[in-house]
Amino acid sequence: MIHINHLHVAYGERILFDDAEMTVERGKLTAVCGPSGVGKTTLLNIIGLLSGFHDYTYTFDEKVLDMNNEQMKANMRKQSIAYVFQQHNLHDDLSILDNIKLYCYISGHKFDKNHVEKVLNMMGLTMDTDTKVSVLSGGEYQRLSLVCALMKDPHVIIADEITSALDHENSEYIISLLKKIAQTGRMVILATHDKAVLSKCDVLYTVSHQKIMKESNCSELTETSGYKQSLNEKNDTGDLNMKHFYRWYSKFSLGKRKWEKYMFILMPSFIIFLSLFFIGIKDGMIQRFHDSLNEYGMNEVYITGNSKVRESEIEVLKGIEGVSDVAVLSTLSFDSMLINDEPVQFTQTVTAVPYFSFQNDYLDEEKTSGAYVSYYLAERYHMKKGDSLKIKEGEINIDIEIGGILKQDLQLVQGMSSLFVIYIPQAIFPHTDTINAVVHLENFEAFKHIVDDIDKALPNHQAYLAQSDYLTQMASMETYSRFLETFITALLILTVVFLSVSQFFAVKNRKYEICVLRANGLSKKETAHVILRIFADDMIKTGLLVFLMLIATKLTVMLIGSEIFVFTAFMIIAYLLMLISIYVIPVTLTLWIMLRINIEKMMRS
Repeated sequence: MIHINHLHVAYGERILFDDAEMTVERGKLTAVCGPSGVGKTTLLNIIGLLSGFHDYTYTFDEKVLDMNNEQMKANMRKQSIAYVFQQHNLHDDLSILDNIKLYCYISGHKFDKNHVEKVLNMMGLTMDTDTKVSVLSGGEYQRLSLVCALMKDPHVIIADEITSALDHENSEYIISLLKKIAQTGRMVILATHDKAVLSKCDVLYTVSHQKIMKESNCSELTETSGYKQSLNEKNDTGDLNMKHFYRWYSKFSLGKRKWEKYMFILMPSFIIFLSLFFIGIKDGMIQRFHDSLNEYGMNEVYITGNSKVRESEIEVLKGIEGVSDVAVLSTLSFDSMLINDEPVQFTQTVTAVPYFSFQNDYLDEEKTSGAYVSYYLAERYHMKKGDSLKIKEGEINIDIEIGGILKQDLQLVQGMSSLFVIYIPQAIFPHTDTINAVVHLENFEAFKHIVDDIDKALPNHQAYLAQSDYLTQMASMETYSRFLETFITALLILTVVFLSVSQFFAVKNRKYEICVLRANGLSKKETAHVILRIFADDMIKTGLLVFLMLIATKLTVMLIGSEIFVFTAFMIIAYLLMLISIYVIPVTLTLWIMLRINIEKMMRS
């Protein structure tokens, strides 16, 4: 039995109940009637422990309940109370069977398909249980709502205007079901305007003038023992642990349609993959460029000025961090030479420079004593290994054989025809006073950090790279990186906005779904858990799909023998940040909407 007394409810200055009281008895069908707006739905909310009002005493089977304990009230709704609304009792996108499972799992009951089929047959529902609820007629819908309510094996069933949209035949059938359910020892209470329905109730309360007045108390009806036995075939596990419910319900994604579920996984997956793919390509280009420079670029800085480079200055340069060696550099320029004793006139000046011990890995791979010719010079004048070269410039005579062609130049500066250089061993290169020096670096990146140190050591000289286009290309890479960052940021923002707007309307259209879940026992904390679980599942699926696409891309690149796409630690960090940032606003928006739902207001409307 439920007894409510000292009930006071007011909306601002409008008082609905003033020191009212009411009793709901077991085994009887109790009705509440009264004109619209008098407070019938508010009274049902109070009986069903959904109301936010606390100014009354609520006694359930001789136990006074604490109306400020929201979790206790939620547990009572799970275990003891079932709601049947005029509409929105069920999840239209789920099947008959899944709707029944929902009510079983949320109340902690074990789902027994055989028991469910018996109850469905008793209710006259003989269609395929995989049928979607959206195709049911009004009478079938309300009968299934009663089946779902009974799956909780509740002490109390609350029905609000459940016959108002039904024809006379279906109304008669639903009321007869409610009477039989009451006969099983349950408390069944309904609100209605229908006089035909009121005439069939055992107890009638009228809400009027801020009071709840008892109008009639009919005699006890004969119980239908067979029906009582069927309804009491419980499958209660006694376990109110919500883990099973969370796991099962999360797959339905708050009733999203199939395309919405796919969109919330496939769209973020594609956007994140596309962003990471561009980052991988960019990192691959930079890494390949750096590797080429460090492998083929000689890691050299040339120094030139207006005065001779002194030995003391050479020693200072050698002490700079990042410098591995320093040597004075004499150069020789000429416009013609003999190749295999045949005179050749060059179309542009050719430069001869010495090569040193620190250049051996780059130049003297075969440990020969011959000259090395830059790729484009050899290509233009058909030079090859073994050709003899004779250089005569003033008093300087150099007679040497070509020891190799520097094909490395092709890796660095394809299409540049200005690299006309001949490298001659230092031992046979004529020594002359020079204003130039060559600084050998540990790697190309060191150049950015030591330029100021070089300028301080030789204030009358200037430093520039052997590969003069290095800084230009690096600047281009940095520009491309900034553009890529802007592009990815814009892409992610658009994705978040699209998903948020879509989620807003999807959730707004599904607010009755949460209303039903809350009415059947979900607290706000548990509602938030459901929402977070759904989004966590989406994030896991998205993350896994992106990972698989990245692995497939990497394997494809490896199979075609390219290193243009690389994985880096930055990509892993970016991957996780993008995954979280894409979902954080939609999930926050969903929580904000769902947790602000006023169940009482929705039920009144």
